[in-house]
Amino acid sequence: MLTHPADPNLTLVEVTDLDREPPPPPVAAYRDTLHEVLGWARSYLCDTHPELGRRGHVCPFAKAALDGGTSYLAVFPGRPERVDEVAAVLLGYREWFEQLCAADSARAQYHTILVAFPDLEPADVPRVIDGTQRRLKPDYVSRGLMIGEFHDGPPEAGGLWNPDFRPLRSPVPMLVIRNMVPTDFAFLREDPEFLAAYLGRFGDQVPPHLRQQVAEAVEEFGLTPALSAVGTEVPLSAAQRRLWFLSRLDPGNAVHHVARAVRLRGELDPTTLGVALAGVVRRHPALRTRLAERDGQPVATHAPATGAGSCPVSLPVTLVDGEPEAARRARAVARRPFNLRRGPLLRGALLRLAKDDHVLVVAAHRIAADESALDLVCAELGGAGGDTGAAEPTQTIEEDLAYWVRRLAGAPTLDLPTDRRRPAAQTYRGGTHRFHLPAEVVAGLRALHPETGSPRIPLLAAFDVVLARHSGQRDVLVGVQPEVERAAVAPLDTVAVLRADLSGEPSFAELVRRCAAEAERARRHRRAAFEDVVTALDVRRSLGVPPVFQASFAVRDTPPRLPELTGVTAEEYPFELGAAELDLTLHGAPAGDGGLDLVIGYSTDLFDETTVRRLAEHLTLVATTATADPGLPVWHIPLLDPAGRAELLAGRRGPAVELPDPASPLTLLGATATADPDAPAVSGPDGELTYRELHRRAAQLAHVLRDWGAGPDVPVGVCLERSAAMVVGLLGVWLAGAAYVPLDPAFPPERLRHMLGDAGVEVVVTHEATQAPLGELLGEVAGQVCLDADADVLAARPATPPAAGPRPEDLAYLIYTSGSTGTPKGVEIPHRAVANLLVAFARIVPLTQADGWLAVTTLSFDIAALELFHPLASGARLIVASEAEAGDGVALCHRAIESEATVLQATPATWRMLLAGGGVPAGIRLRLCGGEAVPRDLADRLAEDGATLWNVYGPTETTVWSAAGRIAPAPAPVEIGPPIANTAVHVLDAAGEPAPVGVVGEVHIGGLGLARGYRNLPELTAERFVPDPFHPGATLYATGDLARYRPGGGLDFLGRADHQVKVRGFRIELGEIEAALRGHESVETAVVTSWRGADGDHRLVGYVVGDQGVSWPRLRDRLRHSLPEYMIPSTVVLLDELPLTPNGKVDRAALPEPEWDALGGTRRPPGNPVERALAALWCEVLGRTEIGVDDDFFALGGHSLLGAKLLARVRGYFDTEVPIRSLFEAPTVAGLAEVLVRLEAAPGQATAIAELRQRIEEMPDDEVATLLQRSP
Repeated sequence: MLTHPADPNLTLVEVTDLDREPPPPPVAAYRDTLHEVLGWARSYLCDTHPELGRRGHVCPFAKAALDGGTSYLAVFPGRPERVDEVAAVLLGYREWFEQLCAADSARAQYHTILVAFPDLEPADVPRVIDGTQRRLKPDYVSRGLMIGEFHDGPPEAGGLWNPDFRPLRSPVPMLVIRNMVPTDFAFLREDPEFLAAYLGRFGDQVPPHLRQQVAEAVEEFGLTPALSAVGTEVPLSAAQRRLWFLSRLDPGNAVHHVARAVRLRGELDPTTLGVALAGVVRRHPALRTRLAERDGQPVATHAPATGAGSCPVSLPVTLVDGEPEAARRARAVARRPFNLRRGPLLRGALLRLAKDDHVLVVAAHRIAADESALDLVCAELGGAGGDTGAAEPTQTIEEDLAYWVRRLAGAPTLDLPTDRRRPAAQTYRGGTHRFHLPAEVVAGLRALHPETGSPRIPLLAAFDVVLARHSGQRDVLVGVQPEVERAAVAPLDTVAVLRADLSGEPSFAELVRRCAAEAERARRHRRAAFEDVVTALDVRRSLGVPPVFQASFAVRDTPPRLPELTGVTAEEYPFELGAAELDLTLHGAPAGDGGLDLVIGYSTDLFDETTVRRLAEHLTLVATTATADPGLPVWHIPLLDPAGRAELLAGRRGPAVELPDPASPLTLLGATATADPDAPAVSGPDGELTYRELHRRAAQLAHVLRDWGAGPDVPVGVCLERSAAMVVGLLGVWLAGAAYVPLDPAFPPERLRHMLGDAGVEVVVTHEATQAPLGELLGEVAGQVCLDADADVLAARPATPPAAGPRPEDLAYLIYTSGSTGTPKGVEIPHRAVANLLVAFARIVPLTQADGWLAVTTLSFDIAALELFHPLASGARLIVASEAEAGDGVALCHRAIESEATVLQATPATWRMLLAGGGVPAGIRLRLCGGEAVPRDLADRLAEDGATLWNVYGPTETTVWSAAGRIAPAPAPVEIGPPIANTAVHVLDAAGEPAPVGVVGEVHIGGLGLARGYRNLPELTAERFVPDPFHPGATLYATGDLARYRPGGGLDFLGRADHQVKVRGFRIELGEIEAALRGHESVETAVVTSWRGADGDHRLVGYVVGDQGVSWPRLRDRLRHSLPEYMIPSTVVLLDELPLTPNGKVDRAALPEPEWDALGGTRRPPGNPVERALAALWCEVLGRTEIGVDDDFFALGGHSLLGAKLLARVRGYFDTEVPIRSLFEAPTVAGLAEVLVRLEAAPGQATAIAELRQRIEEMPDDEVATLLQRSP
């Protein structure tokens, strides 16, 4: 049962007992029902607005329309018990929704639900329809939809409305009525005041057959002078044009609104306050701005202050039940879209919690007002006025513009670490975090700027420090809104962009001086409009990134102005607008206790509330510390208090585990061999060995090596085929007390020569098959032992190992990695480090005799140590894949199945190879992935059969892996797990202090896994193996990897510090682009790297392996839906396969450079009538003679306003409204042609229009004239 909103005793809908849903009503029934509904609505309007009672023939929602609404009605035929269901669905559109009511039409015998959307924009109608369709229950939407639109035409007998019913493809049973145009103006002669108001608002909608009546009425009542005042164009500033464009791009988004809410306690007269609000609108023309469109460009007029065509504004009073509803209603008022065509651009609402307790909400569109202008509005509501503001500077606008271009040239983009990837297009969803800065800290900030005694500049400096420390940037831009007293309501067209210089080691006091000087320079050059600055800088626009600056500062020196009403106390009423234009905004005002009430607004696309709360804590600590010691260097100001620092350090260490005595892998390997000597130990292409046989043959080799001088810290070269004998060779070197040096026969001879010489290798263990690749290099060493050729010699030696095995600090292996100079560097790993690795992984990945580890990694890659020795230290089986099997996905899959392997460790490239070769056998239940960052899509595929998947991380210098953790299912991020046993993993900032959670720093690793250093490179060793500041006498290895800790303790790997790719100031995570490329159904695998073009700029290039369906234009269009514009590669190179290093990683150095000249050379011409028509329109707008279908509109010089102009031409040509956003998402002729096809009302419509127009254009003028003469 539903009752009348104004009279609870009046029943509108009586729930009747219907056996079934009524059948779909015929059009006539819809027509009758519509009239009945509108008749009821008219009655309701007259009941609630008695002043309109004498205008009973007027559209029932004309009052709402005249007050700024667009008068949309939605009528849902259906049973009355479905009222609540529909109501619940429509609450999702609260920003438009005004009231929901129902009527039981006795004559039409169909129940209806009526919804009014007073401010709904035409472009939003499909969203409401589609959203309702998706949310309503299927049995409710099983009937057809009828949509009604008002069109020009003869009036219908007996009615004032002329709906034209058309079935749509959507099955939602909804009737949408728009453009409430009366079809007979005779009654308006009785009410000239209303006629004038109506024409001022809807004059452009008068049907042609009624224009004569209107003209006669206008003349009769002398309305011409009043109407002529409407429509005088006024100039728009650059900022206003930009806001108009953004409103077209994202209609109705509250990010373009500014709002205040004030708590009013005391006896209040709502009528007086409403009159005051109307007076504000009358006094300030900006609030009466109306924006129309002409050829895709905005045209502004100011409505008259009073009389015909004015913009009346009301102050509705709404009874609310408690604080939560008041906050919700305030948010709804502030977020409700403004009708830019009709105005006014200010609204108010009064929320009544009690007779003497109200919340006043005032909202405006930023085209008309900013925060300081709204401050003036609040003051004027209490009778106060504004000041004149500061004097204008003496420089010309041109001089100011030149200053800003110089000052901001080459400025970086603020690159804060975020909780989520930046979306391809901003949604402008936002949140706020409120906090308080104590009075004593604010007093200290004031003392740091004695020239003004204001805390603003020192607080701005503290904000700069926090942004710099979180981003790692020493050049930071923040937009600062000047605090000015306004004499008139108007938008603020200037925003100072203050560039903070944190280079060197400035103290905080010095940074304050730098910021003060920067602010003074900005004040002297404040006349340049920000939008003009952006244009002059030639900033490439992106839907996903705010231009020039991404953080702003708007902290006031004075409290916000409040209405001064007799007998009423006023105070700020905080509420959430739920919108954010920038990544971060710090704003606030003085508090009553002398402190500052601060608010951080943030984009919820990027940040979680917990992250922003930490930012606030860091800002508070920076301000507190800096005021206590202004001479402290900014890079050494702590972001953590002592307790937080201690907690962070304690949580970054793995468990303390005791190592065997002696701490050597031989201790562990010997124990398992003794436990079950006849168990299978290792198998390979050359057969299988038991633990007894393995250790016997290794001991015999050890004796021979001792004869050649092998012993502690003596390097022995190992160049062996992948086989069981390879494991014999490594174990034999260790039993001799020596260290092995892997020599890959596939390496170039010069690289091998350097390794032999640098390591000081005197003896090499080989196979006959590996001697040939070494060639003459074998002549440069003292001796060699060939396992197959010297088999008889080896068999004659003792089966027990030599005495005096290696000590924990002795060298276990010397492995060479690529050096930054191009020369390999040797990393010295001691026995203690290898023992710690095996003990740690015995806890992480415990194995039994039933397990078999399939080893696929080349010996020259250090991770081979884990897969070779962990199974042997656990009593499990080691399965050595041959060289051919390790490089062939099909063969490797077969070997895994045949050998009944249960464990596999591999790089992402090798895992993908195995997946492509038939998939990972289900028997491999334990899977380790490392060596490179693990993409989310790969992790999902590896874990989809229920197997356990680990992400393992560690540099060679810390012995294989230093951290390991199971990968959680999507949508959780792929994190680096906790440190392994006896290992510490720290993320340190530039000052060597622990980086707080979420802050990017360099990974430093300490513990028992550290290498001794680099072979023969003491300076590099001292540079990378640094003293541990947290444990005197200990050492940390500076990895050069960038990472940040997540709140749960996981480590987020961000790449190499020396390989950071930045494009237009943005740090690029190449893995995100690679994942997006691999998301295309035709792409098998992909990598992305950067090249430096001839102009010196970094260019992203994708390398793709896929099928015949792969093409760069299609990939580019696909990427635009998921990645910001700056992450779109310049091109994609198609390859048959990706090059790999011997370690199984992608060999990025071997990727071919693109042919840059070809990128912009050959253009693909238009291929169909729609593309040809669009290309011609592009040429007109851009002033070009030729356009290719893959050319980017913005790369050719297009910008936002030109884009609006282009789409206006497209609308006129194809009679189709294309959303502006589509041009950003598909900025090519080919892409826009696909958009047009998707928007067709009927299949083939766009093509038919293009063909017809092109045929007419090709006809001679006389034929066209003849054709026009014949047309009716």
